[in-house]
Amino acid sequence: MKYLLILAIPIILLISCDFSTEPIPYYTDTIAISDIDGSNLKSLCEHNGEIPYFIPNLTNPEGEELILLDSSSKIEVMNLDGTNRHTIIDTLGSVANFSADRTKMLLNKNGEIYMANVDGSNLINLTNTPDIWEKDPAFSLDNAKIVYSYSTENNTHAFLVIKNIATNINEIVFDYKIRNNYRIISFNYPTYISDNKIIYEFYLRTLIDDQNLIRNELHQVDINNNEMEILIDYEKVYKLVYSNELNYSVLKIANKSILIDMTNLEQIYSFENTSYDTPMVFSTDGNFVSVGHVIYDIKSNLKYYVYTNYNSINQTNNKIVGVANRYYE
Repeated sequence: MKYLLILAIPIILLISCDFSTEPIPYYTDTIAISDIDGSNLKSLCEHNGEIPYFIPNLTNPEGEELILLDSSSKIEVMNLDGTNRHTIIDTLGSVANFSADRTKMLLNKNGEIYMANVDGSNLINLTNTPDIWEKDPAFSLDNAKIVYSYSTENNTHAFLVIKNIATNINEIVFDYKIRNNYRIISFNYPTYISDNKIIYEFYLRTLIDDQNLIRNELHQVDINNNEMEILIDYEKVYKLVYSNELNYSVLKIANKSILIDMTNLEQIYSFENTSYDTPMVFSTDGNFVSVGHVIYDIKSNLKYYVYTNYNSINQTNNKIVGVANRYYE
């Protein structure tokens, strides 16, 4: 009987717990903020699939940043302490990219590309082509254009496209066509690294004798002459993020992610045992990068193992906001 009474106590406590006044229990993932080294972790709210980002407060640029919460169906914003949470876009979510100053965002939903200010204003559909499934949009360095990609319906013809935002004019800067129905081609994560050069992940799958032969390479296109160059072909490049500030990229390769200098393609650091969907995010100034649960200080070569994942780094590089897994206060 003594053991039965002991087991009954925590059950009663959990049933009577009011989440509005008690700490969020350990089995609930939360949106949490902490110092950049993972210390002073504070849970802000329950996590229901949202990805958090630090954004500037457009109505008070000199004040505290805000936290944007991106889900597949809506965009919300709240203060750094979790208060004043409210919806700014209630018709769609799925943030694909931000401008360099984080004042504008690109959303990619159901094959359409949208642009809005990070306060939800000036939401527009940039593509409006329901018969084409565009993906992976990114701003040019001056925010005047975007680059994105798409493939034909049977995935045998891939296109790299630049859109001038002001004129709404599209320009196909590179395309690759295959004539074999047993092959699939796509361009992924196109990114400006200069005014005239774009890098992207090149994907080609060929089915031979029921065996999938796959090429995942890092390619570069010079948009002045539409010439393509293979930058990395000796390993499988599945995913990439880029920071123009230092001209560095993080590439997802095999079972690791590597930080490389795009000037000479030299490896700076290796993040081991990372999966395909491990999130990778640079700080605004490019001096820090978050890869999963690791925050890496590029300048000092320090790394911090933090409790949160899907981390965003604030403008002053002293705070992160992310998803805390099984955190208990």
